[in-house]
Amino acid sequence: MMKAEEPSQQVDPCEGFISGWARIAKHLDVSIRTAQRWHAKLGMPVFQVEGKVLAHPSLLNIWIKAFSEACKRRGINHVTRRRDTLNGIDFHRAS
Repeated sequence: MMKAEEPSQQVDPCEGFISGWARIAKHLDVSIRTAQRWHAKLGMPVFQVEGKVLAHPSLLNIWIKAFSEACKRRGINHVTRRRDTLNGIDFHRAS
């Protein structure tokens, strides 16, 4: 018969994740609203678990690198931080 793990030995499934829009935005050095837009419109990897918004730093780093490279391929040189535009182009309103 298998024994249940002791509470002190259980692994927190959220360990290593960033919790909340404010912390996610801070990790990316953007505003909270920009982080939310990137998730909603551009598919930034953010998860909702039991009412919490979570993101893993390594997934965010991979995503932002791929996003930046895609911008460069389209002739957009960089992601401007703390603004909702890329080189003056409002990419949130673009479809």
